[in-house]
Amino acid sequence: MQSRDLAQLLLLVKTQVTQVAGELRIARQQLQRAVHLRQQLNDFGSEYLVSALDGNRSGRLVSFARDAQAFGQRLQGTASQQTEAIGSHQERVRVLQQRLQDLQQRSEGLDKQHAKVLRAEQRIVQRRLDAELEDVINARLPPPLAQKLRHR
Repeated sequence: MQSRDLAQLLLLVKTQVTQVAGELRIARQQLQRAVHLRQQLNDFGSEYLVSALDGNRSGRLVSFARDAQAFGQRLQGTASQQTEAIGSHQERVRVLQQRLQDLQQRSEGLDKQHAKVLRAEQRIVQRRLDAELEDVINARLPPPLAQKLRHR
């Protein structure tokens, strides 16, 4: 494969690395928001349950205590439902991390291969230039001296 082809392939892989890194960043943010939301729902549910107990103790209306308790339980139930969403976000983050790692390894391999091909192409060009220079030098020398230099 020529260096030009490898350079294009390398550019494509590096673009994919950038794209997957951006997707991973977004997925991590979504995971963090889901975890934060679950925590907030749990906290608010606990606060409503505590205020229902406090309302019973302080002699407030029983209906207030029942409503606060029911709402607190619904909030905590909603928080437990967030566990599924968090699991899917965690799986997406895991898949994207693996994909990013694979792409980065591929990019490193292509980078090494590209450098190797470039060096080989440079050696070929250098040999050609050396041969041309030798031909020019030999053309300017008298024939017996040029023959001696060729046999060295």
